[in-house]
Order: sequence, then C-alpha cells, then structure tokens
Amino acid sequence: MFKRVFAITLAACALVAGPAFAQGKEKVVLLLNWYTYSEHAPFYLGKERGYFDQEGLDLDIQEGRGSGITVQAVAAGTATFGYADVPTMIKAASKGAPVTAVGVALQTSPMSVMGFADKNIRKPEDIKGKIVAVTPATRCRRSGRCS
Repeated sequence: MFKRVFAITLAACALVAGPAFAQGKEKVVLLLNWYTYSEHAPFYLGKERGYFDQEGLDLDIQEGRGSGITVQAVAAGTATFGYADVPTMIKAASKGAPVTAVGVALQTSPMSVMGFADKNIRKPEDIKGKIVAVTPATRCRRSGRCS
C-alpha cells in the first residue's frame, strides 16, 4: 500500500515538476486534509527518505483544516497539491474549480462515527435524534442527513 501511494504521488509530482529538473528542486506545497495524523505518515516518511528530493521536489507539507479548504487552496494556487476527500474535490470541480484527482490513496474510507460509551450508540440507527458534530466543510441538509 505504501509503495502504491508514493508511486501515484510521485507520478503526479513528476508531471508538474518536469521543467524543474534542469533548474534544481521545485518548491511545492502539499496541503493535507486535516491536522497531521496517522493517515498522513506516508508523505512524511517519503520526505524523510528523500523520495520527493529524488523527483526534484522541495516538498513543504502543511496541515489542513478540512478537505473543502484544501481543495479551495489548490484551486486558488496557494497550494500545489492537496490531499483531500475525492467527493469534495469532485463537487468543487463540477462548479468550475480547476482541480483534478490524480490518484486515490485509500480504497475504503477511514471515516467513522464516534460517540460516548455511556450514550449506548452501537449502530447507525442509534444516532437518530442525537446531536452530531461535523467538520466545518461538511454541510447537513434539512433532512438531517449530513454529507
């Protein structure tokens, strides 16, 4: 899995960084989808092992504050690459944002719902009637369904 993630990432980076090879390393920013956590480890390990340097990239990894903000930053050109939720990127692209997905690192979403043990939430139906907190980039529809 680790090698596949880096193969996809490096291939995308190489396409953008082609002209940089003759001029030394190109400074690029990778904006993460959220504060640094375990899912982001391959990017930091790749940087530590010099994989990005080998491709002519001076990688600056920055923490994000949600996939929506990350996609907006890439669309605006303030981040070179973004690690974001694909549905969020697709929604932005459908509204004209100049962004493209070059790979998918996770084939199954790691997203989950967590609750306090004393609230007895054991299955999705147990959430009905409860207050649910979501990230700022998430929108809940009037039906009560969140996406």
